[in-house]
Order: sequence, then C-alpha cells, then structure tokens
Amino acid sequence: MAEAYSVGQVMAQAVAATKGTDNAKIISYLHSGVELASVQGPVKFDALGENGAAAAFVFQWQKGNYRQVLPSATTGSVSITATKPPWSS
Repeated sequence: MAEAYSVGQVMAQAVAATKGTDNAKIISYLHSGVELASVQGPVKFDALGENGAAAAFVFQWQKGNYRQVLPSATTGSVSITATKPPWSS
C-alpha cells in the first residue's frame, strides 16, 4: 500500500514542478537528479531511472503480524525473530 502512495507522491511533485502531465517533461524532470520526498523516504532517480536513494526493507511474520525488521535503525523496525518459535499445542 505504501508503494502506491509513494508513487502518487512522486508523481504529484513531478506534475507540480513541470506544470503539467506531459510524459516527456515528467521523465526528463525525474531523471534530472532532483531529490523528492515520499512516505518511504527520499527518491532520486538517475539518468536511467534507477532510484539511488532507495532503501531496502525486510518484513517478517511475527505472531500473526507482518512486521518491518530491517533496516534495524529505521523507525518502526522491530527485532528479527531468527529462530522459529516452538509449535504450540
């Protein structure tokens, strides 16, 4: 869900900066090296369209909840459960 919201945030910033929805202008703007903000952190595309500012996140099911575990220093991360807990009867 956050991914879709992030895309919308980046597009909204690009549309505002280029003052329109012209695809070529938006692509040129996004590939210019400008840094944008999203709920997933900073976004900065290179000339090929790769987001060099992206951070990888790892999630894990813990006690029936989908929890963010990495990067560990990021707000919202919890400790990794490295060993499988014993089965309960």
